[in-house]
Amino acid sequence: MKYANKLTDVELKYLYARRLKTTPNRIDNFQSRLPACDPWIELSGEYLTGDFLLQDVIYIDDYTIYDEFRIYIEATRMYRQFMLNKFGRQYQYDCFWYVDKPSVTLKLKRSGR
Repeated sequence: MKYANKLTDVELKYLYARRLKTTPNRIDNFQSRLPACDPWIELSGEYLTGDFLLQDVIYIDDYTIYDEFRIYIEATRMYRQFMLNKFGRQYQYDCFWYVDKPSVTLKLKRSGR
């Protein structure tokens, strides 16, 4: 990861709270973990809403917020705007050219003309 691992714990907690549509001070037991061989950061915590204690685990990479089953589109839009404000035009450029499978090399063929 080129960008996400440069975020501070305060910024990660802010992003986690934004995904859950709450404020960072309402999040308890927040943890961020960067697994050794995985290309994402795992964010977890719990928060009280009404009479319920909710727990959630989300994952972020350089360009996306998701859980085990789906990508969060609205949260990803907010995340990319946050990252653009923090890292600038190079982030925008890299995000635009991002390919889901970076191990696949794209090759352009030259025409025979």
